Amino acid sequence: MINKAHTAMSVIIVVALYWLLQTVMQKLGITFPPPVAAMALLFISFMLLARVPSFIDRAANILLKFLPLFFIPPAILALRHLDIIIEHGLWFLTAILLSSIAGMAATVWLYKLFSKREQG
Repeated sequence: MINKAHTAMSVIIVVALYWLLQTVMQKLGITFPPPVAAMALLFISFMLLARVPSFIDRAANILLKFLPLFFIPPAILALRHLDIIIEHGLWFLTAILLSSIAGMAATVWLYKLFSKREQG
């Protein structure tokens, strides 16, 4: 029971940190996307700590299990603007393909970097 409570608290903390960052950026009038700022902030904090805090690790593992659900809102939005997608379909597919490849390559590179660091 305690493990489930800790896991739930981990997810709540991660969501609260994102919400706090989004609110602060809105109040300050910063037009940079909050999810990108949150990722950069997490990356910098991990580099400074030289580790991933356990509460972030637990929350990330839970959220990764539900990752496909995060693609539903963009898919719904795409259906609302189907005429634009049909008109510029090749450009959309190219952008999606290249950004996916770049994201996967960056993930692999970071994984290798951090796994070497942990092994010594």
